[in-house]
Amino acid sequence: MRGSQRGDTIIEVLFAITVFSIIAVAGLSLMNQGTATVQRALEISHVRNQIDAQADGLRYIHDSYVNSLSTGAAGGDHLWMELTKATRLSANASGFDSMTSWQVCGGPTPFVASKVFVLNLSQLDGALGVALIPDFQPAVTYARVRDDLATVQSDGLWIEVVKGVSRAATTPAYYDFHIRACWDVPGQSVPMTLGTIVRLYEP
Repeated sequence: MRGSQRGDTIIEVLFAITVFSIIAVAGLSLMNQGTATVQRALEISHVRNQIDAQADGLRYIHDSYVNSLSTGAAGGDHLWMELTKATRLSANASGFDSMTSWQVCGGPTPFVASKVFVLNLSQLDGALGVALIPDFQPAVTYARVRDDLATVQSDGLWIEVVKGVSRAATTPAYYDFHIRACWDVPGQSVPMTLGTIVRLYEP
């Protein structure tokens, strides 16, 4: 009976350990990829909400301006005038390919403080100095406008204004507000970039 009994050879044990290790490493890699995908999707959702909030703020400023013209009420046009003044306008908005440099979010290119801003959404009825934030900082986590600090700060998100060229004398002037966002995401060597354009017309 003892002669018929045999154990696993060292080669069989090593083969079993190798197979287990490959499966374990593959499983951990899939888990890490899944976590990074979920984190990336969550950040994209948050940034889209931030971009949409800035777009709504721009429309609110425009609507206040139109209302001030129709009712003659004073004070509803000061932010719109600030947004569309000549020194605020850019010839072209930053392209997405120029927003990243050496796999790092570089922000607007070239950066001109007087032409780059974000809206402080809690102060759209207030003074210019607190409603428009001429600031850009690289995003620490994801692109957003931080209002949890002593002063409102932009992290990887900004707006640039480009005036459209009217094709006919009867066509009203318009402004394209380019909302840009750039930030580093987990599991991706190239920074994520998002953006949209809000077109608003002069009445």
